[in-house]
Amino acid sequence: IPEATKFPEKRVDPPLVAAVGSDRSFEVRAARWGMTAAEVKSSEKARLTNETASSLTFRSAGAGTTAVARYGLTGGKLVSATITVTQSRIPPGEFYKGFDALVLHFCRMHGQPEVRDYVWKNDALRNDESQWGSAIAKGQLTCRLSWKSTHSQVDVRTSGAAGVFTTVVELKA
Repeated sequence: IPEATKFPEKRVDPPLVAAVGSDRSFEVRAARWGMTAAEVKSSEKARLTNETASSLTFRSAGAGTTAVARYGLTGGKLVSATITVTQSRIPPGEFYKGFDALVLHFCRMHGQPEVRDYVWKNDALRNDESQWGSAIAKGQLTCRLSWKSTHSQVDVRTSGAAGVFTTVVELKA
C-alpha cells in the first residue's frame, strides 16, 4: 500500500476478518467483541476442536486451505481472536493480490497502518511487485502490518515456504 494513499481518518471496528481467497473475498467471522462463549459458538461455522474457560478453537479445511480460529475469552467475554490460514493451492500472484486486498480492507477501516514491515531475505524479486507473491512463497519476503483503533488492535502477518502461504490475523479488544 503506497504511503501516499489516503483513507478516512474515521476508525471503526469491522467484523473479525480471517484471510482472503484467490477471488479476493474475505472470510468474515460473525463474532463481535464482548460475546459470550455460547454466542461465539453459535456464530462460528467451522468445527469446534477445543474449548477451555479462556478460549475456543475452531478449524475448517478444504481445497488446499486450512483455517484455525482461536477466540480468547476474559471474564466469559470475547476479547481476542487469532485466525491462521494456510493455503497451498493458490498461484503466488493471486495470493499477493488477495493479501493486498486484505490490507486495503483494514486500511479502509483503520487508516494507514502504524507498523509496516516488509522483511526481505533476498532482494532478487524486490523491485518487481508482480513477483512479491513468489517471493513470499519462497520464504524470501515476510510482511507485517499493524493498526490500532479506539476498540481494537489488528496485526496481520504473512509468510511462506515451499509454496505454502500462511496468513495470521490477530485482533485484540
